[in-house]
Amino acid sequence: MRIVVLCLSPSRGGLELYALEEIRQLKQRGHECFAVVTPGGYSESVLQKEKIPYAALTLSLKRLPLFAAKKLALILKEFNADILHFHWGKDLYLASLAKFMAGEKLKLVHTRHMHYTRNKKDIFHRWYYRQLDLLIAGTKLLQKLARQYLVVDSDKIKVLYIGVAPPKGNVPDCEQFYQQAGFVRRKLNLAIFGRIEHGKGQHILVEAMQTLVANGCDISLTMIGHTMDARYKEKLEQTIQQANLDKNIQFKSFVENATECMPCFDVLVLTTYCEMFGLVLVEAMRAGVAVVGTDAGGVPEIIEHQVSGLLVKPGSAKDMQQKIELLYKQPELLKRYAENGKAQADNIFSDELHYNELEKLLFDVIQ
Repeated sequence: MRIVVLCLSPSRGGLELYALEEIRQLKQRGHECFAVVTPGGYSESVLQKEKIPYAALTLSLKRLPLFAAKKLALILKEFNADILHFHWGKDLYLASLAKFMAGEKLKLVHTRHMHYTRNKKDIFHRWYYRQLDLLIAGTKLLQKLARQYLVVDSDKIKVLYIGVAPPKGNVPDCEQFYQQAGFVRRKLNLAIFGRIEHGKGQHILVEAMQTLVANGCDISLTMIGHTMDARYKEKLEQTIQQANLDKNIQFKSFVENATECMPCFDVLVLTTYCEMFGLVLVEAMRAGVAVVGTDAGGVPEIIEHQVSGLLVKPGSAKDMQQKIELLYKQPELLKRYAENGKAQADNIFSDELHYNELEKLLFDVIQ
């Protein structure tokens, strides 16, 4: 197959990392891949470093990007592409127009990473979504929402859980990790990976930490990720200082290879109010780390409550505190959830299984 992967998102999150990894995996399986990304972004720097062929494209009009669509259609024709695969929802207009201009041979595939919140059945969206030949939903919940809100034939909406690679086997030097951070490793060490912004819910965990420390728990929290909302982070820092939690809570910037440092923590926590999937949970489970996640979105499809981890009420610092204190007081539970979580993730969320299934879906769409 000849596949063009489109992702104009300038960010450096799970969506962008997945698009890049798709290219690597499909190339290893013998397929020809070409990327189209935004100029100057994270994706472009990776593509340059790894010498993957790509084109940088800039949009002038987002909802009717005719000029950019014409350029993309030319790229598709020159590459003789079988499939245009896009990941960022905002690329729908560009991708649909480019497919229309490129001709009938080209198939349009969209992997959806985020949830749908409203109907998109107006005339405008009907035309764009009718161009899709395949919509890959990351969870069963997302498949249900797509069928509810979009004008896409049900048989064109398939579920495919995202897979992650197993840890590389390198045992991290956790003592050195904490020493370099100038931070004390405690009896129970929590981590939360994600952009620092209100929707990710870090404040819920900070509030829970106040009660946990007040109850005498020897516990730490490391918050890892880019600061997307500086004012939100300032409020978190003020709360931490006022509660005298400076020695219990630290911030670290984005980590390139998160799974390499995950074993230095006992529990990975996800506090997002409604995460459609929660890739970081799967990464932690495959690394043998116990997980606690919000009982919303696609997270219940990852964590089997009280079997492979714990689910907490969205936005509830009290429920979060109680669940973490349970793990603190019952280390045998912590060990059991970590072991069960790893077994479940290895069986359902492996990268090999995922890309085998993706390859099959792409083959099917061009038949």
